Amino acid sequence: DMHSVTVIKNGKTLCAADFGAYKREYWHVTYSLCKSITSLAIGMLIDDGALKLEDRIADIFPTKASLMTAAFQKKLTVENLLKMSSGVLFNEAGSVTETEWVRNFLESAATFESGKGFSYNSMNTYMLSAVVQEKTGKPLKDFLEERLFKPLGITDVFWESSPEGINKGGWGLYIKPEDVAKIGLLVMNGGEWNGKSLVSKGYIECATKKQNKAPEAYGGYDYGYQIWVREEDAGFLFNGMFGQNLIGFKKSGIIVMSNAGNNEFFQVSGFFDTLHKYFGKDLEHESSDGGWYSRLRHLERAQSQNDKKEARQSVKLCRELDKSGYTFNLSETAGLSTMPLILQMAQNNHTKGLSFVSFSLERGRFYIDAVESGEQKRFEVGFFKPAYTVVEYCGEKYMVGVTGRLCKNEDDVLVLKVRLSFVETANSRFIKFRFVSDDKIEAEFYEQPSEKYLSVALDCTVKEYKNIRFLDPVIAKLDSDFIEYKVQSTFHPRLTAIKTQKSDK
Repeated sequence: DMHSVTVIKNGKTLCAADFGAYKREYWHVTYSLCKSITSLAIGMLIDDGALKLEDRIADIFPTKASLMTAAFQKKLTVENLLKMSSGVLFNEAGSVTETEWVRNFLESAATFESGKGFSYNSMNTYMLSAVVQEKTGKPLKDFLEERLFKPLGITDVFWESSPEGINKGGWGLYIKPEDVAKIGLLVMNGGEWNGKSLVSKGYIECATKKQNKAPEAYGGYDYGYQIWVREEDAGFLFNGMFGQNLIGFKKSGIIVMSNAGNNEFFQVSGFFDTLHKYFGKDLEHESSDGGWYSRLRHLERAQSQNDKKEARQSVKLCRELDKSGYTFNLSETAGLSTMPLILQMAQNNHTKGLSFVSFSLERGRFYIDAVESGEQKRFEVGFFKPAYTVVEYCGEKYMVGVTGRLCKNEDDVLVLKVRLSFVETANSRFIKFRFVSDDKIEAEFYEQPSEKYLSVALDCTVKEYKNIRFLDPVIAKLDSDFIEYKVQSTFHPRLTAIKTQKSDK
């Protein structure tokens, strides 16, 4: 489910495209992709002489250190955090219920001695962000504003903060795709931008070189300093879950920036193999496109004509649904929302209780109104192109692009399929309404990324931790079939709603 892709060669844009409701001019969540940007801030401090790789974290935060720190984290260094070799158990999931993340991290037990293994943990990057703030007196975003974003012409950036006022560092960054591509180009050029060094070439070389061996379950890359690396074709990767990727190929001079909503866990995807196959080596110049451009334009025009025809048919059928409303059994929908469940989990914004849905046609525009937890949410549906609206969930506002398709199936049953794309995120909600009788509808809910992502993530996690002795009994008791059944029923419910009223709109 690709949202946008940009391809750059030797500083020039070869291709820039967005798909569906997604637009490159909107910022997009990066998830763990931003870890690599945090690394650049650490490189700048090292260049300034304000920090060393061997500096101990306990010494940087003396007021946060305790006797437990001396027992568990006394040898932990800046480089251990960069290489994901702290072994610390306190992680992003544990942070949800805590407020003092730095102290919790320093007092946490570890699975191995610092520097002696690999364990991917977003809190390592959070601690790097805390180091930047401790050393400069500025939050990470403010520090980078002056040293990175302003020189690159990057203006629209938002970075979430922790309860203790520190930018999260390892996640929570929203930024435009083209601006991430600029940062990738900076790394490709050894830290230089418009003839000025923003990060030293020496640090960039270390950051994009293998510093730690990553488990095979994560894919085909190893780890540098918060940057994934593939040494056989000099590739480097900023990687965030669900398909947020900036990939650089030093041999060919190509950078690929992509945002998506895929069921990707780290680099477990054919996407990476395809890119390395075609871009991982120097490309020969071709004077002709072989006629592909004209063919693609022909296909685009044909698809556009077909979409317009379907849109006209959909608008005609909308009249059959005008001013109709349906009530769900709240005991079945108590955990259901128009917001995707994975997005609720990622944002820690839990909304629930879809009780009612209605449809209306007003001045040629088609609307769906949904009632959740007593609050009404209105979505305009676009049949030829997306219709955009801002929807509020538990006090947080989200830009949603809505597309729909309305037709009759082989049984002459009216079917409305709607996609709600939360365009600043990786997530989309799909709802398929079947109008099976005059007084009843069937509604099927699913989302992308889907429950398949959780299965892939669980499988990868089990593989990584299966050799940790004290976790063996827990892993052995996991019933994968039961877990899959529960996940499927939660993420892909099929429900019935009864016609209860006609809207007077």
